[in-house]
Amino acid sequence: MRAAHLAKQAATALAVSVLTAAGLTAQDMRLSSASRQRGAEPDINVHVRFGVGRFQLKPGREDALYRARLQYDAEAFEPIMRYDPLARRMTMGIEGLNRHGRGWDRDNPPEQWLNVELSPAVPADLELEFGAGTADVELGGLSVRRAHIKVGAAESVIRFSEPNRVTCEALTFEAGAIDLKTEHLGNARCGRIEFKGAAGDITLDLTGAWPENSVTELDVTSALSAVTLLLPERLGVSVEMDRFLASFDRAGLRKRGNRYYSASYDTASAKLNVDVKTGIGSVEVRWVR
Repeated sequence: MRAAHLAKQAATALAVSVLTAAGLTAQDMRLSSASRQRGAEPDINVHVRFGVGRFQLKPGREDALYRARLQYDAEAFEPIMRYDPLARRMTMGIEGLNRHGRGWDRDNPPEQWLNVELSPAVPADLELEFGAGTADVELGGLSVRRAHIKVGAAESVIRFSEPNRVTCEALTFEAGAIDLKTEHLGNARCGRIEFKGAAGDITLDLTGAWPENSVTELDVTSALSAVTLLLPERLGVSVEMDRFLASFDRAGLRKRGNRYYSASYDTASAKLNVDVKTGIGSVEVRWVR
């Protein structure tokens, strides 16, 4: 969709300009790492702030609370690797040095990356913030209680390849001008999922092992996005649309009152109630066996 594409380009340029100053003539790439053995921690709070580069998060060893490796450009950024044992809070990522007249060159971005592994055995609250670059986040097999994922201009994949080990209270996505793809959110075991987006192609894959006798609320708010909902056929689904100029492909859903329902909604053991608010864009429903 041309309007969404132009908006995404503009927002990407804005995200880059916020992170940059004048171009650099050289880079000073360095490595930093941090790890901690698992003790008696009942839980952990993880905050990642990574402005530019490649980010990866995945399950690690059960006996390691966390492990992180970072490559960064020391001319423009400084590493963040802090753990507060009292608050059980790990903060990691990079921070701009804000030197006068210096920053990273958008035409020659630094080869920065951050790889994080978390113990699957420890319940975690996650705050993940990405700027420009790519993000590959595997939450399947972890113990995710809550997750807030904020993406600026990164191309991102967020997946639950395996069921969450604990019940998730809330999973929130905030997206700027990106192409965001999720996989198997049915494995998240979340009571509430929320997505807020500006522009881009958004795929919300709701397949997975939905818990029996569960009801999940999904709120989708987008301004200028093409949103695709991938829904398993056995899931009972209801959708309410609040749209301006957006199209709605409601394949397999029938209207009752103000909502659209799947044929199996009343008898399904797992239900998903979707509320969509969108401006200019599209919403498409696809059923997956």
